[in-house]
Amino acid sequence: MNVPTVTPASIEEAADALRGGEPVRIQGLGTKAAFSCPMRARRTLSTQRLSGIVEWRPDDLVVTVRAGTPLAELQAALAERGQCLPLPPWQDALEFLAAGAPGTIGGLVAARLPTRWDARTRGARYWVLGLRVLLANGEVIRCGSSAVKNVAGYDIQKLFTGSWGALGIICEATLRVFPKAMFEEQPSAVPPASFEGRFAIARTVRTEVRPYVEAIEPVESVVDEETGTAWMRLDSPTPPVPPRNGWLLCGGFGERNFPTLDGNFDIMQRIKARLDPSGVLNPGVFGAL
Repeated sequence: MNVPTVTPASIEEAADALRGGEPVRIQGLGTKAAFSCPMRARRTLSTQRLSGIVEWRPDDLVVTVRAGTPLAELQAALAERGQCLPLPPWQDALEFLAAGAPGTIGGLVAARLPTRWDARTRGARYWVLGLRVLLANGEVIRCGSSAVKNVAGYDIQKLFTGSWGALGIICEATLRVFPKAMFEEQPSAVPPASFEGRFAIARTVRTEVRPYVEAIEPVESVVDEETGTAWMRLDSPTPPVPPRNGWLLCGGFGERNFPTLDGNFDIMQRIKARLDPSGVLNPGVFGAL
């Protein structure tokens, strides 16, 4: 179903777009669209004009960037001072998935997909120092800090990191960046031309990940035994069975993309009801919320 798209150029315009309480689907470059469930939204709110670097402190390895900024744009700027976001390079769609399927910075943070370098870099959740978030009621909040060391208070930014836009619209992110010299393989920037089909990401106990993948018999896979993570391209019409000790996220299976909410679902519902009681933001992204 085609839905109209609004493309705000400022946080104020984005807040205006939420007035009236009409449900919206939040989208950057859409590189992870196959992994969300079909949404019950009447409009799309694109973050692509919320773009650009707000502040960059190269000596501190910290950058604040607007959420709609493409990864390629940020990586090019950081490279001028020998810095980067440490995302693995890719040559094809499966390697792109194993790099976190990055498109925009907001999507990178909101989805928080694992990467095959997580054992070395600790992943996007570790990179996020602070966020500026637009809530469903139009309120703008800041959480976290712009300092690498932040020991006071709660790390509320971690609540929004990996929430798939269901709790708030990430408008700005303050990130720690890394020297490029730390990585022999240089990160890629531009998404692959085609990212279609059925995929799955699984995480389980390190000793169980390879037997789990072998039992599924995917078309192809990337396995990281250090973190117990596998990225798989599938040809089955149904999602695989989740690992016994872990979780599974699927892409290309519609309503069945999030098969392992289980025990966390009640907590997720309560947080959603507190922050977005009318279900304005990405309704149905998890298949139920």
